[in-house]
Amino acid sequence: MMERFRTWHEILMERLSDPEDVIGYLEVSLEEYLDDGDMVG
Repeated sequence: MMERFRTWHEILMERLSDPEDVIGYLEVSLEEYLDDGDMVG
């Protein structure tokens, strides 16, 4: 039987099941946004 791959959303939801991880994820996301003004590249 072929193994099913998980989606990015499934992996993210698993990793963010702990409130402390959610806080860290949001802090890094906001810091990166503020550093680059949401510019890609």
